[in-house]
Amino acid sequence: MKSSKSKTIILLILLVFIWGTIIYKVLKQTSDNRIDRIKKAEYKLDTCRNISKRDYKLFLNYDDPFLGKESKERKKVETQKINIPRLPYMIYKGCIYKASRSMGLLKYNNELLFVNKGQKISDIRILNIYKDSLKIKYLNKEFVLKKN
Repeated sequence: MKSSKSKTIILLILLVFIWGTIIYKVLKQTSDNRIDRIKKAEYKLDTCRNISKRDYKLFLNYDDPFLGKESKERKKVETQKINIPRLPYMIYKGCIYKASRSMGLLKYNNELLFVNKGQKISDIRILNIYKDSLKIKYLNKEFVLKKN
């Protein structure tokens, strides 16, 4: 019985010693002295000034590694400018639902207008009215006005 009691005492002393060491190390790491050392450190920012400027040329006439074929000289494709008509200033404010139809609220030429589907205002035709946008046709091009 006596050896069992002495083993328990030795194990308790060892347990207290181990936990004491762990708590001491945690407290030492979280002390304010470490923060003061970090604040006192000096940093040099002169490294950005010593970068030399060089001109690099890229040679892109190599074979495409993903195609596995030899590259052929590409023909220049002629580009055409597409004239997209510029919309007059207008803002879509929202929609109002009635029993059988919906109406949109559109600010056009500083006037607040109620518009219906299919209605024409100067060169603008209302194609569809949605909750968050208005689909219009202006000079045979379709546009979508988002709610603002």
